[in-house]
Amino acid sequence: MSVTIRMESVGYRAGGRTLLSDVTLIVAGGELLGIVGPNGAGKTTLLRIVAGDLHPTSGRTTINERDTASTKAQELSQLRAFLGPQGVSDNPFTVRDVVAMGRHPYRRAQIDLKDHDLIVELAMERTDVAHLAGRPISSLSTGERQRVGLARVLAQDTPVMLLDEPTSALDIGHQESVMRIMRAAADQGSAVVAVLHDLNLAAAHADRLVLLDRGRVQVAGAPSDVLTDDILTVVYRQPMRVIPHPERDCPLVLTLDEK
Repeated sequence: MSVTIRMESVGYRAGGRTLLSDVTLIVAGGELLGIVGPNGAGKTTLLRIVAGDLHPTSGRTTINERDTASTKAQELSQLRAFLGPQGVSDNPFTVRDVVAMGRHPYRRAQIDLKDHDLIVELAMERTDVAHLAGRPISSLSTGERQRVGLARVLAQDTPVMLLDEPTSALDIGHQESVMRIMRAAADQGSAVVAVLHDLNLAAAHADRLVLLDRGRVQVAGAPSDVLTDDILTVVYRQPMRVIPHPERDCPLVLTLDEK
């Protein structure tokens, strides 16, 4: 199924503050889009508006022409899966139980229970949490919870995946593994949107980047167009140098000492 996310002149205000302003964006199935920018730039707000958890105060957001602000929760849950930065919260359920919750949107569908179980098992294997299946979530580290959350997203099997800092608590090996999983989902036709703080992970794996600052899109395009010395130095208020990666076909971002 081909899918398209559209944000048209989207703005969002809360508590008397403008958190997003005039954001226009299109994401197609088969694309991995990275949302980057400093703290407070509006990245999570943007992602939650796409998910339908927040309703824009101006403009509109659609997934396959369905307005996410007015689409029923049951239908949205079959269109998009959302992962917050903590993966899953502390709860008394086991890892397998939590991953199986990703199948909840299809509880009324005519699907064999064995198929549900297989999808859950495969999701746990792909995210390296199968060995934790019987453990309670409360006993896991933050990084393990992040991977369980990603497994739940994979089990939900939606054409749109929305992930907020999915690698923030992971070691280097699992960071790369999660990015490869997201890359594979996009290659199989999903529209994948991820908020990322690690600019080098974003450069290595994303098709396009959107750089936000103070609620506005500063620049959008290929990583090599977005990640430049001048732009990053201004947006992050930190001297930056961007050079070609010695092993990968992408930019490499370096921080510099202030002069």
